[in-house]
Amino acid sequence: MKEVTYTIDGAQYIQRPLVLGQIEQLTELLMGVRFTPDSGAAGIVIALGSNLSRAMAVVLTPVGVKMRDKNLDQVQEAMQMADPETAIRVVEDFFDCNPVASLLTRITKAAESMVKGLEKQSGISSAS
Repeated sequence: MKEVTYTIDGAQYIQRPLVLGQIEQLTELLMGVRFTPDSGAAGIVIALGSNLSRAMAVVLTPVGVKMRDKNLDQVQEAMQMADPETAIRVVEDFFDCNPVASLLTRITKAAESMVKGLEKQSGISSAS
């Protein structure tokens, strides 16, 4: 499990692999945001636009604070003091901490398996 620490405006924050609550928060933030496979970290930072500081607040937690105890609004306010280089590093490290492609592959396989199981139970094929 990879963890990365950053210093932003004199305070330390840590990025760890996501938990379900963070996934829900990011999903809401990313609605309508368009990325391409070749966006890169800088492209993602640009695509997030005004949601960048909130996204950083979701994935970063002040050192010494339990994730569930962090004040998202306060962390977001602190993230507005991050320099662009740190923001890009947070995005790059996000993909190191969270194997998104692997996770999506596993979710897809699980969904396919569920469909096959339902087809088998009902005697209906998706090819029908």
